[in-house]
Amino acid sequence: MKAHSIEMYVPVRLAPEVARDAVIRVLRDIGAGAEAYNELSLGVNLRGLGMPSHADVRVPVDARVEPRPARWECGLELRAKTEDRFFPTFRGTAIVSAGTTPGETELWLQGGYVPPMGMVGAGLDATVLRGAAERSLRTFLEWLGKEIKRVAEVNERELRDRVQQRGSP
Repeated sequence: MKAHSIEMYVPVRLAPEVARDAVIRVLRDIGAGAEAYNELSLGVNLRGLGMPSHADVRVPVDARVEPRPARWECGLELRAKTEDRFFPTFRGTAIVSAGTTPGETELWLQGGYVPPMGMVGAGLDATVLRGAAERSLRTFLEWLGKEIKRVAEVNERELRDRVQQRGSP
């Protein structure tokens, strides 16, 4: 089955080097199953099924991550933890690049997802669930942008505290 191509980004108000370090740290922790990300899940919006626009199903996911710090990216695979035959699998890359203004970074998600269940799944993806996988990945990317900003701020605060502790008599 052919993968559906995904290419999307979110701006993050961090210096590119700081964003790169944070995204590699967060994705590495996600891939390692760190406790902070143990409950990682993707939301699948069911509005295409005649449900209210706020009707979401949360799908716990496993992530395989391959950090590539020299290239400012991580290889990424997301799949449902259980019943993965009913949910798409995403394979691609999370990429950090300099934004168009100083102090801003673009966080990209590029790759593709394969609908589950062969031709039946492809038909549902093209009709009833049209755009559900893309919306789910967009929500994940937006969350990742906020999470790397949070992690970078925590790291900066901890570094500042250590420096202050060393400088005190």
